[in-house]
Amino acid sequence: MKKLLLIVGGIIIFIIILVIISGGGDKKEIQKLSDQEYTTAYKLASLQSNKRIGTTIPSPELKDEFEKILISLNRKCTEGNKEKIGNYIYKSQEMFTQKGVDLTLLEIATLIDESIPEDVDSLVSCAEIAAMLVMLTESE
Repeated sequence: MKKLLLIVGGIIIFIIILVIISGGGDKKEIQKLSDQEYTTAYKLASLQSNKRIGTTIPSPELKDEFEKILISLNRKCTEGNKEKIGNYIYKSQEMFTQKGVDLTLLEIATLIDESIPEDVDSLVSCAEIAAMLVMLTESE
């Protein structure tokens, strides 16, 4: 009987230690995002904030800024898909970095958006605009 009590006591202590180590005593809840909230703007803002999606919850202001630019580019670009446009922005940053040019994702998105006039008569390729910006930018 004593052995059984020692084993049960040991298991209880082990569980308590495991809960403490794993942070189970912390009352903070991890916010789960629905697919609607996990937008391209959210992903870009998260990447800009920490270089990895999901590791940092970006500020609502940064997410909103990306959303505003993506809506604008979606109206101007032949891709017609915010996710594709977001991928071009991200890839552009990689290419700028290879050239030794340090630009944030927001700066790149803004450059692409400002390179296309608001009153453009026909849609243009965001991929081509992004590639031209990279090619025409002098390395530092």
